[in-house]
Parts: sequence; structure tokens; C-alpha cells
Amino acid sequence: MTTLPLQDKIVLVTGAGQRLGQAIALHLAQAGAHVAVHYHQSVAGAAETCAKIRALGRQALPLAADLSQPPAIDAMFAELTTTYGELHVLVNSAAVFVAQPLLALDYATWQHSLAVNLTAPLLCCQAAARLMSPGGCIINISDIGGSR
Repeated sequence: MTTLPLQDKIVLVTGAGQRLGQAIALHLAQAGAHVAVHYHQSVAGAAETCAKIRALGRQALPLAADLSQPPAIDAMFAELTTTYGELHVLVNSAAVFVAQPLLALDYATWQHSLAVNLTAPLLCCQAAARLMSPGGCIINISDIGGSR
């Protein structure tokens, strides 16, 4: 029997209901990991991600959370802790994309973007680090759109 590189490791991927986060979650499951699938509004996408992970013989835990709200991040990690008790890998992939010209950008939209794209990854890193043993891994993904 061949051992997979992430055999039975617990992984959390934020934004795993669509696009890149979904692809990352599926790839990690193929490598042997059990995946906590974070989503906010992508309910159908998260369900699809979980179904595909389970079809690979891995566990999938859907975790709904609005990452712009720190109490929601706390609740997400509490559920992860209750279910698995540990975490080996965190992939911060969730993001919001503001497609507005600078002069049209309002303060509330700016604050929401900062909350999801900057503050949430920090809070998730802190919460993940509390669950990780030495050798854990945190991966932060950014988009080329951030440099434009």
C-alpha cells in the first residue's frame, strides 16, 4: 500500500467553495488529507467540494463563516477543534475582489475588503497556530489583482 504525502492530515482551506480554493482543497484530498471546507456564500460550491472529497475516501467538513467577522472565525475554529482536535495545514485562500475605480470606492467597501483580505488571514493564522504541532504549515494565497 502506498502512503500518500498528507495521509490523514487535517487541512483547512478558506474559500474552498469555488475557484482556486476549491481546486486546492481537492488536490490536498487527493494527497490523502481530510479537508475542512470553508465557505461564505458558495453553499452549492462547498457541497460539491465536500462530495468530491468524500468520493476520494477522505473526510470533508463544511464550515460556513463570514471571515469579515472575527466571532465567525472563532466559531469556525471551535467547530474544527470539536471535530478534529488538531490542524496540520491552513491554506488562506478566501478573498473578496473590489472592482471599483479608486474615486468610486466607499469606506465600507474598503473596510470589508481589508477585513477579509488582511485581517481574516491573520486571525486564521493565529487560531491555526494554536492547534498545530511543530511541523504544521500555513499557506497564504494572494491574487495578482492585489498588485493592480
